[in-house]
Amino acid sequence: MMATAIAAAKDTYERSHKDLEKYREKYGDFMSPFAKDMELYGKMVGGVHDLVDNALANGVDLYKSPEGRALIGRAINMVDPGLFNRMRANAKAGYAYLDAMQALRKTGKYSQEQEDFDIEKSGETPFDQFSSLGGTMWGRTSPIERTDLGDLTRKYYEKRTPRLLSKEDFNDPRLAGKYKYDPRYNWYGYLDSDLMKVSPGASAGLIGDPRADFFRDQAEKKVVARGE
Repeated sequence: MMATAIAAAKDTYERSHKDLEKYREKYGDFMSPFAKDMELYGKMVGGVHDLVDNALANGVDLYKSPEGRALIGRAINMVDPGLFNRMRANAKAGYAYLDAMQALRKTGKYSQEQEDFDIEKSGETPFDQFSSLGGTMWGRTSPIERTDLGDLTRKYYEKRTPRLLSKEDFNDPRLAGKYKYDPRYNWYGYLDSDLMKVSPGASAGLIGDPRADFFRDQAEKKVVARGE
């Protein structure tokens, strides 16, 4: 009977020890680029550490005593495995996003202003405010590539060709005062008025492009700033 009791106690001791070691292996090492997830991890693991430290400070044997084994079980149950796994997955996605951001920076293709606008427009959470709580997953694989209006609209104008100009065309501000119409010559040019004929189609072609939405927003703000 004594041998059986000793074997049972030894088995219980080893099981409790293994449970705590498994906890340490699974949850003891975590890094994330998301500040809120690191704060959440600190509270999650910190609570467990406090529980264990208090038990040891009060002379509770975590492995041999029933009270200690109960504390180990309670400590392990304090961690939500689903939340922790989500935090890990989000950390991996977050680091990939930062790598993509760095690659864009190196080629001069990153704009924080355009990225912030696109995140807001998409209804997503800013990187520095993101948290894995509530089942949220970080789904942004890369920042939006920085662009300018020239990049967006060039294809609509690059094939333009000059046309035969009329006498009335010489009222164009860029011609008036510089050139005088002479009917003995054929005058060819491509004027601002020609650009404006193309622009409605160019604008329509950019509808739905989030990069163009940024410039529309900037234009609206400039008009409002002028009091118009």
